[in-house]
Amino acid sequence: MGAPATQEASVVLRDRIEPCSIASAESKSEQLSNFFELSADLFCITGFDGYFRALNQAWKESLGFTREALLKTQWLELVHPEDRELSLAETGRIIQGASSISLENRYRCKDGSYRSFVWNARSLPDQRLIYAAGRDITDRKRAEAMLQHEQHEKSIRELARNNAILLGEIGRCRQMEKSLLETQEKYRSIFENAVEGIFQSTPDGTYISVNPALARIKGYDSPAELIAAVGDIGRQSYVDAQRRLEFKLQLEEHGVVNGFEYEVFRKDGKRVWLSTNARAVRDSQGSVIYYEGTVEDITQRKRLEEQLRLVHKMEAVGQLAGGIAHDFNNLLGVILGHGELLLQKLDETSPLRSHAEQINRASTSGSALIAQLLAFSRKRALQPVVLDMNAVVRNVTKMLGSVIGENIAITTSLDPELGPIKADAGQMEQVLVNLLVNARDAMPEGGILRIETANVRGQDSSSSCDSEPAGPLVSLTVSDTGTGMDSETRSHIFEPFFTTKVRGKGTGLGLATVYGVVKQSGGSICVCSEPDHGTSFTLFFPHASEANPAIQQATSAENASQGSETILLVEDDTALREIILTFLTNRGYTVLEAANGPQAQSVASRFRNPIHLLLSDVVMPGMGGPQMARHLKSHHPEMKVLYMSGYSDFPENNQIHWQEKPLLQKPFTQQDLLRKVREILEA
Repeated sequence: MGAPATQEASVVLRDRIEPCSIASAESKSEQLSNFFELSADLFCITGFDGYFRALNQAWKESLGFTREALLKTQWLELVHPEDRELSLAETGRIIQGASSISLENRYRCKDGSYRSFVWNARSLPDQRLIYAAGRDITDRKRAEAMLQHEQHEKSIRELARNNAILLGEIGRCRQMEKSLLETQEKYRSIFENAVEGIFQSTPDGTYISVNPALARIKGYDSPAELIAAVGDIGRQSYVDAQRRLEFKLQLEEHGVVNGFEYEVFRKDGKRVWLSTNARAVRDSQGSVIYYEGTVEDITQRKRLEEQLRLVHKMEAVGQLAGGIAHDFNNLLGVILGHGELLLQKLDETSPLRSHAEQINRASTSGSALIAQLLAFSRKRALQPVVLDMNAVVRNVTKMLGSVIGENIAITTSLDPELGPIKADAGQMEQVLVNLLVNARDAMPEGGILRIETANVRGQDSSSSCDSEPAGPLVSLTVSDTGTGMDSETRSHIFEPFFTTKVRGKGTGLGLATVYGVVKQSGGSICVCSEPDHGTSFTLFFPHASEANPAIQQATSAENASQGSETILLVEDDTALREIILTFLTNRGYTVLEAANGPQAQSVASRFRNPIHLLLSDVVMPGMGGPQMARHLKSHHPEMKVLYMSGYSDFPENNQIHWQEKPLLQKPFTQQDLLRKVREILEA
């Protein structure tokens, strides 16, 4: 990888540097290559992904790593942990367009030590490359530190002499004794009251001294109890005893460790993540006599990092779900529509009727699966209304009473003063159904299922909760007395397609759907569970400012009214357009059809009578539904609009607030279509 990268660097440098008048037979490229390789300064080219593309020999001479090793390394891995935030921020500036940057940081050498460098860098955004030159200022920094130390010592000596002159020998001794006592007391206070844990321990794994903070971190009542209880730190405290050996090895080789992360058991058996900075203290012969350092509890940070990884994973699957949903829903719409037409033409005694019913059932199941994927990925169109969560609970528990089972007792505790929330009624019911069915499956031998609602001012800061919405909240808690979950299972429950159920008993989308709906509704989730101690899910939603909450129920439309109006149907999927055309014409509507926006404009311009309704897909090639609707309404102001779509991840430039626009979610049944059409026409 070295030679091609060097050639690339030479070519780039050739384009950036004015030719030099050198009386030599060498080519310009060779001259620049020699300059690049022979410079005592560090030159490098890195990609926006952080990996080195080219570097000169000075890197090996300064840091000790071979060119081949560095070309496989991201530069940030070599930067001192304390300098990474500034280095990333400065690099981000030139990636975002800054012409150049200058910064100072420390790079790790192969032997574990660090050297200081001052860097000048610039980027070529079109090539996604960063060009940097660094000068080693380690010796200068050491000289400055030595000078400062010498000046400090000189000041102390002068102060001591002045004190001796002013106070005399006796007074000086007494003052020194008093200062020593004060210093001891000061450091004792720091040791006792520090927020971080402080320790001294032997290499073989016993504590010499610990402060109260470390005892608290590890769940003990006092430092004395911790010292007495833990006689072998690696065996009794570390979750992975191998990490203790790695800790000792680093201290033996380098004398210090910084940011060493490891997981330990608390006194109560719970696990926590710690980060330690430590050094090895040696005697005059160089043998290690003890370790000392500080300990920080980073459990919350590690869990937040895990939540971030989960969010990224869910976003990736959500993008996939949203991408396939539209086309898949069109196919389901065609299958569902033709199945309904078959059922209308087959009487109850027909041997083909069961086949048509199976087609409809399979289509409905597929539609439900896609709906869960879209809810999980937060790409399904919402119809938010002001809801009374207590009413949602009553409706769902009444509906699922027989499904839950007689061996499970359902109890409710609903706050009579519960505030309203604004959410999609159907999706809130789906969330509660998923949680109740999940709780039922966790209690195969029976148990108690409890549902609670409450007004809360702030979410519990437990590490099992994600970030809470701002302001007053409404909480919904579903808890069971079932099998519970360990920490490993809890860390995966919201991942799509993750399930602990046997094959064929679950899709793994139930809790992923809950997560997606709650997040899309502006809420958050808290999960508490332990093996054999049941599980509790608490959902938090922002308090709605609107008054008069109500559950919007769809009205029955088993026999939707006949129509006589004219409808302009615009749908680019031919098979779906034909089945919708059949549904509408069978009910007496006059239907003008078009496959896209330009065709619709042409049809509408030739039609001289009023067009009562535009029924259009949202996303179509060339011209989307909203753009087409704006154009048509300028010529047919009386025309109403009803959109259709399989998802709601629409381009922002459509400038449509979908929560306020009539939208028919694909796939839909004949009755759904006819009911929605009448609703819009009669509005």
